[in-house]
Amino acid sequence: MELAGCPLDEKISEMIRLHRDGHPIGALAVIMIDNPMLAGTGHRICNDCMKSCIFQKQDPVDIPQIETGILSEVAAVPYGFEVLSLLTRWNPLNRRRPFPLRYNGKNVLVVGMGPAGYTLAHHLLNEGSE
Repeated sequence: MELAGCPLDEKISEMIRLHRDGHPIGALAVIMIDNPMLAGTGHRICNDCMKSCIFQKQDPVDIPQIETGILSEVAAVPYGFEVLSLLTRWNPLNRRRPFPLRYNGKNVLVVGMGPAGYTLAHHLLNEGSE
């Protein structure tokens, strides 16, 4: 049975390659392009990798565990928290939006800081709202 790989076209193989080559901060930067809320949510919403591998093998890949491991590794280095904070707001690898937009004059109140509220607040900040 041929497997489709990542249904969301996320950069999982790039993340794994960077981490394997000894670049955990680069791997985290790649994760943060598609999953900027990693620190808050702990993993991706879609976990289809647990059913089929991106490399067309039958063995499942525990992507949430890999991402959490990379996050923990970066957090353990000096200034790791600052690196994570920087990548949350400004990510030079993200071609669509490497930095947040300027303040647009709109103030928004997000009620609830579960995964949905946390993610919404993040996206609103990057869109220029406060």
